[in-house]
Amino acid sequence: MSEIVIVSIFVLGYLFIILEHKIHLNKAASAILTGAILWCILGATVGTSATHHLNEYIGDVAGIIFFMLGALTIVEIVDYHKGFDTIFYRVKEMKKIPLMWFMCWLTFFLSSILDNLTTAIVMVAMLKDIPMNKKADKLTIAGMVIIASNAGGAWTPIGDITTTMLWIANRITTGVIMQELFIPCVISLLVPLLIAGLFFFKENEVIQVYRGEGKPSKKSQLILLAGISLLIAVPLFKAFFHLTPSLAMILSAGLMWVIVEVFLRDKATKENLVFHILKRIDYTTLYFFIGILLAVSALKEAGTLQQMATFFSESTSNFYIFSGIMGVISAIVDNIPLLAATIKMYSLEQYPTNHPLWVSLAFTTGYGGNMLIIGSAAGVAVMNLIGIDFMWYFRRISGLAVIGYVVGLALIMLLA
Repeated sequence: MSEIVIVSIFVLGYLFIILEHKIHLNKAASAILTGAILWCILGATVGTSATHHLNEYIGDVAGIIFFMLGALTIVEIVDYHKGFDTIFYRVKEMKKIPLMWFMCWLTFFLSSILDNLTTAIVMVAMLKDIPMNKKADKLTIAGMVIIASNAGGAWTPIGDITTTMLWIANRITTGVIMQELFIPCVISLLVPLLIAGLFFFKENEVIQVYRGEGKPSKKSQLILLAGISLLIAVPLFKAFFHLTPSLAMILSAGLMWVIVEVFLRDKATKENLVFHILKRIDYTTLYFFIGILLAVSALKEAGTLQQMATFFSESTSNFYIFSGIMGVISAIVDNIPLLAATIKMYSLEQYPTNHPLWVSLAFTTGYGGNMLIIGSAAGVAVMNLIGIDFMWYFRRISGLAVIGYVVGLALIMLLA
């Protein structure tokens, strides 16, 4: 009975998030309230064991929040000191469609080196400062950046948390996943880009990308170099010091703070101090993450996600169909617990390392979140950073994501 109540409240909270602009309630408030209520129900029905498990889940939630806070800090420091001008100074002006292609392919390859969440935050921070006559065009490019970040993150072990989980669990190896998923991931971005360019931009006018006066200062260039270097260093810190990704990102943010305060601060003014820059961070993004992650963890604790994965596994003997269904579900609930449940269901004896099941799951659970804006961490971050509405994304971008998803999965099956 409690499980039915939990699912019902989750669906109701989901509707509140979708209808944010209709009910005039911030989605962060809806998400936090949903997550808190679900755990209250679990506490009332299960007892003290729920509190014990909640502490474990809070650790996972905190890890993602720390990671995002560190990434946002570095990005805001770079943006405040006009570091991104260094990139756009070389471009100066560009038409909208070439700009979309430039940003999306840059996102695609950066996501494979960094991770999709960090890359999406960086790219949208750059996009926010570009003036456009129509807001819809800017939001369209931001939506395509989300697709690009998840497509780019799916073909390397360090690009997305789902591929990292499969890699750590010895379900995939680096060479095989890159070889088998690179082309499907490229095509899954290329096709939506072509469609968006053909149908979504009625005016492909030239945009003045760089609006600064003269060449960016050396300070701006140094800030950009420091920021990008420290973001790239996150996986290196993680591997060398045996840290979690969140602590590695916090280390990078701390080093960035020191660089700005000690070496690059203008001695004549205190305006460049980092604590002034931190006020620019949109903390509703973090609250929204907390609420969503708590709500999904409650579903996991109630056993709903495990039952869902088991049901679909038993309903079909074709692992490609199962993988495809898992990708669709990952657009609705967090792909991390969903994939964790799948890994536990199947042993290496059943499906050995680099089996097509694991390869296809790396793509579907990584890319599938594109179908809804709150289906991936990158989508949630961009949603708040640039102000994309759930329903707007659903009407404008979701269809493109579905096409890219189907094409990518079909290619994986053909190339297997």
